[in-house]
Amino acid sequence: MSLPDRLLDDEALGAFLGGKSAAAVRQMRHRDPGSLPPVIRVGNRVFYDPRDVEAWLAEKKEEAAGGATSLIVSVSSKRRHVAG
Repeated sequence: MSLPDRLLDDEALGAFLGGKSAAAVRQMRHRDPGSLPPVIRVGNRVFYDPRDVEAWLAEKKEEAAGGATSLIVSVSSKRRHVAG
């Protein structure tokens, strides 16, 4: 699914993130502000720039890949140590 060129609201971001409701996105934003892309506030409304969403997703992918690589290295080191 590609992102639109316009700003996204909570509902559109939630749909893009796999069908989360706007309420779930708001709850995520309030509980852990760093768990979502940066927001743009216009009055009392909140929006997300699609470019920020894409950058945030790329960062999350890197974190996930880095964590998996670290785990593999850690397990490999442990095995070598135990076998050696």
